[in-house]
Amino acid sequence: DLSPTWMLCVRLKLFTPLLVVIAALPSWAAPLPFEELLYKGTASSYYGIPAEAQQERYATLLQRGSIAERLAGIARSLRLKRNLNVGFESCGSANAYFRPDTSSVVFCYEMVDLIVRTAKADPGFAGPPEQPGFDRLVTSVIVAIYLHELGHALIGINGVPFTGRDEDVADQFFMYVAAQNLEPRGARVVLAAAWFFKALSKQRDLSQSGELSQVLADEHSLDMQRTFNLACWAVGSGQEWGLVPAAYVGLPQQRAVRCGDEFAKLNQGIGARFRRYLKPTAS
Repeated sequence: DLSPTWMLCVRLKLFTPLLVVIAALPSWAAPLPFEELLYKGTASSYYGIPAEAQQERYATLLQRGSIAERLAGIARSLRLKRNLNVGFESCGSANAYFRPDTSSVVFCYEMVDLIVRTAKADPGFAGPPEQPGFDRLVTSVIVAIYLHELGHALIGINGVPFTGRDEDVADQFFMYVAAQNLEPRGARVVLAAAWFFKALSKQRDLSQSGELSQVLADEHSLDMQRTFNLACWAVGSGQEWGLVPAAYVGLPQQRAVRCGDEFAKLNQGIGARFRRYLKPTAS
């Protein structure tokens, strides 16, 4: 009879090479075939019941454009450990957020209204509401905010480890996806996001101590910080489209000279954490 001790030694000798190979794999390596069994989640879309007449009009337009369905389609390009709901709801305030208990990315009708009102207040950038450029801007801002929240969802659903503030990581995830997939295909979501955050910064009255304290205590970076960060990362990508956001926000030269290095670190760091969860796309 073979002794248990001898059998254990044989098993350890057989498995040691495998353990060495696994230990040598980088953390950002593509999922191994058997690991795909963990990622059975998919994404579905929905439209919540509007709370008032203006929201009903937005809901109609969003459904006509299949916006929730398209946003869910973006989520289906990710490897997810559980299902994700993506849709629009009445929230009582302008917001968009990931809700872990229902595994949902919620985009509030009130946030859509804020985007539309902000665009109407800036016809020099957005153009008149009846022109296609206005709709493209509103849709691009929706996509930009959604990708930020999708970063939160991916972190929560897949348990992605990170350091620093999660809001900054979500902004970096948005930039990573935009630079890799959207901007090269002509979707100007980074410029739209930079415009929106810049516009929001003008709407805040920070002369009031209560407002200032609330803004400084918020988990997000300041609106203009986010604006300049996006512009820096855009120009730092080295792609031609990145010049436009940088010029629009007036990115200072002393920051611009460091943006190539900043984007390289973002690309490496976010790629290391998230690339394994992005399904390959056909070229």
